[in-house]
Parts: sequence; C-alpha cells; structure tokens
Amino acid sequence: MGIFVNINVGQVYFGKPFLHTFGPIEFARNSVEAFMSKMSKINHRAAIKRYYLYMLQLTFLKLDVNNKHKSRNIRKFLMHDNITVVDIGSGSMKASVFACTQDSVAHLGGISRGFRLCSRMGANISDNKIKVTTGFFEEVLALAREHNSTKIIAVATQAARKAANFSRLQKKILKKTGINLHIISGTEEATLTAKSARHLTELEKFISFDIGCGSVEIAKFDKILQNTWSLPISTLDLAKVHNIEAAQATIKNVLNTLPAHTRNMLEYELIGSGGTLKVACLLINGKTRNFITCDEIQNLFNILKDKTKEERVALGVPKNRADILPFGLLIILQIMQHMGKDKVFLTSGSLRASLALEYFKMI
Repeated sequence: MGIFVNINVGQVYFGKPFLHTFGPIEFARNSVEAFMSKMSKINHRAAIKRYYLYMLQLTFLKLDVNNKHKSRNIRKFLMHDNITVVDIGSGSMKASVFACTQDSVAHLGGISRGFRLCSRMGANISDNKIKVTTGFFEEVLALAREHNSTKIIAVATQAARKAANFSRLQKKILKKTGINLHIISGTEEATLTAKSARHLTELEKFISFDIGCGSVEIAKFDKILQNTWSLPISTLDLAKVHNIEAAQATIKNVLNTLPAHTRNMLEYELIGSGGTLKVACLLINGKTRNFITCDEIQNLFNILKDKTKEERVALGVPKNRADILPFGLLIILQIMQHMGKDKVFLTSGSLRASLALEYFKMI
C-alpha cells in the first residue's frame, strides 16, 4: 500500500512505493510544520512526489471530516511545491525560490543581476535588453528545476510600466520560456513591499519606504496597513540631470504631494528597504547594526556627491550603483526630513517574499 493515513491519531506513513521509510509524523493541531520538515528531505523526481501528494490530499478530503481547518492547512501545503518569484525591476533582475507556510517564507535560493531595463523612465526597451532579459528567464527555469518548483510568478515594475513596447518583451519571454511576465501597479508594488516590512517587525506603528531605480514606495502602518503611495522619483532620471540642487528640488516637490499627516510623524519608526539603503548601511557601519542616522547618511552623501564613478567604486560603491547612489541617498535624506526622523532602520524584506506569501495564502 502506497500511503496509509490514520486521521484519528494524526499519523501519516509512506510505504515502499515512495522509496522512503518514514516513521509516524505527529501533527500538532492546525499545524503542518512536522510534515513539511519530513517532506523537505525528499529528493525524488517532482512528478512522482506530486502524484503521491495528490493521493494523500484525496485521502484527507475523504477521511478528515471532523477537522476541516487542520485538513485545509495540510491540503494547501500538499498541493503546491516551492514557489519561484521573479522581480524585473528598473535597476535589477532578481529571482528567488521560497518554501511557504501560512505565516512565513524560507528562502531556498536565488539569482540576481544588476541590469537596467531602460536607460530612463519612459524609454523603450532595446532589442539587446529584450534578449538579455529573456536569457535571464531561461536561468529562472533552471533555478526552479533545481529546487523542484513548479509555480513561477513573474512581475515587472516602474520601468516596464512606462515602456511603450513592454508587450514585445512579454511575448518574447512567454514564447521562449512559457512564463507570463505581468506588470504590477505602483499601488500593488507599494502594498507588497509594505507587507514584507510588516512581516519582519514587531512594531505596530511605522512608516516603510522602498527606493528603486524607477520609483519610491511609501506605506503607513498603525497596527494594520493604513495608506500606500507610489512616487515617481527615479534615481536613474535624477542621475542624468547631474545637478544636486535640481534633483533636491524635484524630490521635495514630489514629497510635498503627500498628505499633510505624513509630516513630522514622531510617534512612528521609519523602516527602509532597497539597494540604496543596503549599500549605505554597508558603507557606513558594515553589518554591525541595522540602522543608520541622518547625520551618517549626510556625511556619506557629502563624501560621494563630487566624486567620479571610478572614485566611488574605489570607495566600495558597487559598480552598477556608482552613478545613482548619491541621488538615492538624497531621496532618503529628503524622506527623513519630511517625516521628522533622525534614523532609519533597514529591513531585509523583499517584494518577492511578500508575493510568495500572498500567493500561498490565496490558495
């Protein structure tokens, strides 16, 4: 017999057809952690694994009529392998594979490429960049296979939203790999990044922001998500101006479009994410603490603003951020000034992790 399930005692056994010898797996009520731990060690072909998981799921459907909530949680895990999420941003391409539970995600592996989809916001995607992006999706397929992931979610953000020929890239990727790349709105992007920050903090009242190459997402939390804003502030476009004063005025004008209640939010902590803030933290304090102060950011900005790209790289700035980092720092300083904050905490959350968890919860 391939699978034997005894619902009364909550034990699951796998017989010889699964090529594994398992002892009983005790399920805590409404929990599948023990089962997930066992299943994570199975390395046989995904098709075989899914077949027996499906048979087990059917068994739960037939027998576990008295514990519907527990059965639902178990079935949600059984029917889905690891989830791969792709984020085609304005300044990078990233893909990660996650194993999900109801309340958490575990990062299993990923790939990342520093890559600018467009030279500026509103520009078309060039033939060469379409080719490079399609090649990245072929790497994504290999990553998914490596981690037994059969579900791939792919999204694109601000640069894709502004590119008139995005559909051409979309069709190319779909034809080559079978993956459908979707554009998410600025509001969706802001909500996902905010939920990722919320998942990693115990704070009940905070403001989160994420600085990308194409836009800035801001969210307000007061126990629950209250507001989100996606602002058209692009470090790529600011860098092309080559004028700090003009860039500062542009940022300030956009921030002034936020509601009045976003000013001087002294009772809220400020939490940030994105490559600009991560690089700033590394340059300022290494990995010794998870926050940096306004004065520290200002000092770093003063050091970098008049340097050439080569000089910035020599100081430790990643090559793909050498031209835009001072303008990213300027955005952080302006946000902190607008909200009356003297320090910002760094979160390791990501849009990809948030997407994986949201997808799992919707199953």
